[in-house]
Amino acid sequence: MVTPDPDYRPARLVLSWVAHFLAGIITNVGVLTSLVILFKVFLPVVAVCNLLVIFLVSWFVTESVATVVDRLISDYYQHNRPGGVLLVVSRVAIYASVYSVLGMTVLSLTSAAILCGVGAGSVALIEALVLKSWKPGLSKAEIYQAVEKSNVKRKKLIEENEGLAEE
Repeated sequence: MVTPDPDYRPARLVLSWVAHFLAGIITNVGVLTSLVILFKVFLPVVAVCNLLVIFLVSWFVTESVATVVDRLISDYYQHNRPGGVLLVVSRVAIYASVYSVLGMTVLSLTSAAILCGVGAGSVALIEALVLKSWKPGLSKAEIYQAVEKSNVKRKKLIEENEGLAEE
């Protein structure tokens, strides 16, 4: 369980959305890659341009929904990076459901919707495992302490280097 951050103040929603949108490029390109592979193996009749349409629309929708859900979870726990299983499950569910719905909408095939959901959900799960999204992040006070510690070490290193240069 994450302890509430006494200094918690949520970022502006538009800034959170931009951050999600930019960081989501990596995950969504991974999803696109997995979809191209899955469709070439299981449904080779599907054109890549259809997958690009699914990718572009899903990228916008998944990151928009994920921003709102992340904000709700952060507000509930009063922490900017609360971590937890709920965060991981929600991310995987958002990716799988949005890509499935758009796969069904664009391609009108149940098998396409299943492939889209499986591909997107798998990549989102891999992302969560690699980033260890279930672990809570630092509070603002912990971040300030880490920055201060880093600044002290940096100043010490500069002083040592200046001492060597004088010799």
